[in-house]
Amino acid sequence: MPPKSAPLTQAATRRMIKESVDAAIAIERARHANAGNDARGSGPVRGQDAAPVGKKVKFAAATLQGPALTWWNAKVETMGLETVNQMPWTEMKQLMTVEFCPIEKLQRMEYELWNLKVKEYNIVAYTQRFNELALMCSRMVEPERVKVDAYI
Repeated sequence: MPPKSAPLTQAATRRMIKESVDAAIAIERARHANAGNDARGSGPVRGQDAAPVGKKVKFAAATLQGPALTWWNAKVETMGLETVNQMPWTEMKQLMTVEFCPIEKLQRMEYELWNLKVKEYNIVAYTQRFNELALMCSRMVEPERVKVDAYI
């Protein structure tokens, strides 16, 4: 008889969702870069490229719980369902940051990003933390060239 698997915890579910979203973002960035490098126009069709991007807001909204879900439902009521579903991902991130991340916390994360160091040659942990901080402190790592310089 096969061993019973442990039920998924909320933390495990969130980690799986985050990994899936991160993978989708990486694929989308790679597609975007490849489309820009392909002079013959044989890259992905623009409509196909835009489809996953347009679904990020819906996907993220579907995973909200507690106070975040209450906040989002209020946004839907005031802005309308169609409007929020067509909202750009960057706008949703900005709204969520303003609502749930006080300026003091952002400043601490920016300080941590600025002073982030590799510890005990653990590049994986460094890269993961760098990417987490870069998502929240986007003004410090834009454009992409600045992000690469900051990582190095």
